Amino acid sequence: MAQKTSIKLNNDWDLCLDAFGNLETCNDDEAICQDASCALRLFTNDSYYEPSKGIPYLDIVLSVNPFESLVRSELINTAKSVDGVLDASVEEFTTEDRSLKLSMKCLTTNGKIREVGYIMESPEVSND
Repeated sequence: MAQKTSIKLNNDWDLCLDAFGNLETCNDDEAICQDASCALRLFTNDSYYEPSKGIPYLDIVLSVNPFESLVRSELINTAKSVDGVLDASVEEFTTEDRSLKLSMKCLTTNGKIREVGYIMESPEVSND
């Protein structure tokens, strides 16, 4: 596999800049895991060019009583669909107050296991 490069994102999912104001990049395993994390954050129908991609969060994950096995399966399959991810496993999983907290490990094509952390909070619903 050719070297993978991506624009680096910080913990707030914003662009990172170096000391000179240039965009920072990440490579190889870090880029692969960042792509997996992006895939895990994508809601179904949110991608303009590929609306079938994404996780049906509002239907199965952030519903009143989600089935943990179904949610785990969706998350693992989504992570494994990312180029460079050979396998994925959910290490920690909690759904509380319509929020999802997740720790996942991904085995990359480089043979390394990296952790992908993730938190999805339900949007506030307005009754206006």
